Amino acid sequence: MAEKYPITLQKDEKVIKVMRRHPARLVLDIILTIIIEIIVLVALVWLRNITSSWEWLGLLWTILIGIAIVGGLLFIGIEFYRYRNDVWLLTNQRIVDSTRTSPFNQTVSSADLVNVQDMNFHKRGVLATLFNFGDVICQTASQTQHFAFRGVAKPEDVLHLVDSHRDLARHRMYNPEGNEGSG
Repeated sequence: MAEKYPITLQKDEKVIKVMRRHPARLVLDIILTIIIEIIVLVALVWLRNITSSWEWLGLLWTILIGIAIVGGLLFIGIEFYRYRNDVWLLTNQRIVDSTRTSPFNQTVSSADLVNVQDMNFHKRGVLATLFNFGDVICQTASQTQHFAFRGVAKPEDVLHLVDSHRDLARHRMYNPEGNEGSG
């Protein structure tokens, strides 16, 4: 089954690479959520136990514990949904950033590769360095000033890939009849 893209491809447009956040980034977000969830649950159980002499307050703490558990599970579900639905595409003609924070909220931006002016990448922190993920920032000449591929695997490789396809797109634009070369 072919992957469904968040855009309709233009004539002669081919997808070079589909990118998502590095899976380690998702796991780290889920671990952080679980740690916060445990702290909140321990505090709520402790409060329920020290106020157990007031029956109505014990019921309130139990309700809050239930809400905290459901909220934590919901947050983990949202993180996984965003991981699956935040997609960056590199095609032979453009870069595309598609963000879907819920089934009812989607933002799609694109810029022609020939409009990409400056690019850089950065890794922040020990975990990003250890798992080799980071952000690739592409400055453009279009209305949207920059595209950020956040938390992608091997950001230096992504930067090189965008850079080489940008050069090919510029070559096609300035030499429409000429050969593209063997690169």
